[in-house]
Order: sequence, then structure tokens, then C-alpha cells
Amino acid sequence: MVLRRGLRAGGSVQTLKVVVILAVSICMCLSAEATAGGEERELHIAVKQRNEDLLPPLLTSVSTPSSPAYAQHLSLAAICDLISPAPRHLAAVEAWAQAHGASSIKHSQCREFVTIKIPTSRLASAMKGTPSLSCSPAGCSRPVAVPPALSHAVDFIDGLGRGAEQLPQGKGG
Repeated sequence: MVLRRGLRAGGSVQTLKVVVILAVSICMCLSAEATAGGEERELHIAVKQRNEDLLPPLLTSVSTPSSPAYAQHLSLAAICDLISPAPRHLAAVEAWAQAHGASSIKHSQCREFVTIKIPTSRLASAMKGTPSLSCSPAGCSRPVAVPPALSHAVDFIDGLGRGAEQLPQGKGG
């Protein structure tokens, strides 16, 4: 309903996509955590979706009263079938996570986001080769990046920033 109103009021699908990405990124930043005294870091990986070029016309058609597809909304399962990442991209992310000692690998419902927990001691090697990024067990020099090994499969990895940038400051901090 909000989508239809936004499109009728002159909002664009591209604007909607940017807003959704920003909202997800903000939520991820708020939930990013270093666990067990800084021994693990939770990373959120946005795997490249398929068929992104089909979404704007699809969203416009179901939101335009004159369209034959008006109000014929897709189910979540149908949307997942349309946009879920290529299996080879998911496999690359999972292999990368396992190679760097991930203790947990979880997927969102459409599998476009993968959340992992990686030992902080492995963070620097996992992000090796990423331009203008330096990492230590405390975190990386910026909160979002993509290592070269995953650039073909991933849009961004969030949760990399130093603990003080992501977590509430403790006593004396």
C-alpha cells in the first residue's frame, strides 16, 4: 500500500530501492556486534540479487491502476524465486566464510543476506586485498566493504567497523 502511494505521488522505484537498502543497512549497523568479549564479529553480507532489472517494471505494473497486472501482487515465495542470488554466488560466500573460520552462517528468507560470525583474529585475512581498508581484531577502518575474492558475488559486507563505532561505549570509553 505504501509502495502504491509512493509511486502515484511521483516517487520512483529507484528511490524506493535506495530507501530499502539504507533501512536494511541501518538495521544491520544497529545489530552488528562483537560477541564473547570481542572474540567474534557478526558480519552481514548482501549477496548480489538476480533479475534486479525486472523489479522496477514489475512494481510499476502492480501499482498502476491502468495496468492489467494492477493489484496482482506476488507472494514472498515468488519474489524470492525472482530475486534470490545465483547459487554460485551463495556458494562463494559460504566457502569464503568457512575458509575464514565462520562459526555460524545464516541466510535471510530470500537468501539475499547472509549473516556470519567470524573470529576477530581472522578479520584481517578475510578482508585482505580490499582497497583502502585496514583491519585488526578490533575491527576495520570502515564499516562496509567487499574483499576482492567476493566482488563478483557480493554488493557489500556490513559490520566491519571498529567496536567503538558500532557498539555503545562502555565504562571509561
